[in-house]
Amino acid sequence: MDPQPINKVRRESFGAILYSENPGFTAFVDAAYADSLGIPAEENLPRETYRAPLDVHLSITQRCNLNCPGCYAVSPSELPKEMPFELAARIIDHLASLSVFTVALGGGEPLLHPDWCKIARYARSRQIVPNLTSNGLLIDSETARSCRVFGSIHLSCHHPQELNRLSDTVRLLQREGLDPGLNVLLSSQTFPHIPEIWKWCSQHAVRRVLALQFKITKNNLDYQSWRLTEDQQRDLYPTIVRWSRKYGVLPLLDCSLFPLLALHHPKKKDLEFFDVAGCQGGNAYIAITPEGHFKPCSFCEPSSGPIEMLDRHAWISMPHLQSFRQSRCSPDCTSCDYLPLCNGGCRIHTLDLGVRP
Repeated sequence: MDPQPINKVRRESFGAILYSENPGFTAFVDAAYADSLGIPAEENLPRETYRAPLDVHLSITQRCNLNCPGCYAVSPSELPKEMPFELAARIIDHLASLSVFTVALGGGEPLLHPDWCKIARYARSRQIVPNLTSNGLLIDSETARSCRVFGSIHLSCHHPQELNRLSDTVRLLQREGLDPGLNVLLSSQTFPHIPEIWKWCSQHAVRRVLALQFKITKNNLDYQSWRLTEDQQRDLYPTIVRWSRKYGVLPLLDCSLFPLLALHHPKKKDLEFFDVAGCQGGNAYIAITPEGHFKPCSFCEPSSGPIEMLDRHAWISMPHLQSFRQSRCSPDCTSCDYLPLCNGGCRIHTLDLGVRP
């Protein structure tokens, strides 16, 4: 039996957020409309941030069945960590108390966790939609059937050579009525292959492609040359537009790529084509490590502390979160027309390049 869709609302200082799993949408409405829907008003809601995250990236394991060069998440010198189900359940209970809408299970490879399905079902029982990011290697017919617990599934592609094995995975998921998307790591190695990746998506009825910029962390310092070159950064906007329109693919871009779109001075309404915004770390979303510690972004270090300490007061006043939210990549950010959308650029990519906000 397919899970019942989750619909929920949350009051905010500006009005409210309406979330629907099916049909899928997140709507931001003003106070008058929220009142008309009978959503109770609340006092002392923060005005500079949301009252709590909308989405949480939950790393349930650091184990992986691939050994991808340049991996940011897994350290070759450390034993991989895994989140016990009991801790995952406590975290989900806490997120439910904060009225979080979605939780994305990741890793490592989350399907290696022995309780991945149990965790996803528990999240749904607490009215939080579970989503999945996976390399797809472990998805057979039975696993694909179990994946119906998820609201959204994205399969990871680090190089076009992986597309052949992903073809069968996509078919298995689609046979179960699921609509998987593709996460593509944009590096200097994969950028030239954008046309063939987008063509593959069209041929396999994969309608969504999330482009993720290759970033440097303490775990992949030897792969500096894999960052997008200056020419590739400049060509990103026209390249994505051209092939997305040719193959009818919806391009989704991670927040770190927003400044590369702004290089071409597009009209703000044209940016809706990409469903992209700037950094929302520590505001719209946070990440949680296998130990149960939270941080404003999956890529940043160190963590801010155990997730159980994140109440409304800490969410508003914690210095680590405040500093992350207020960072700007350049003094010129304050005079840029795109600032309300970009929000100052990717903090992690800027620090990686040695430029301090």
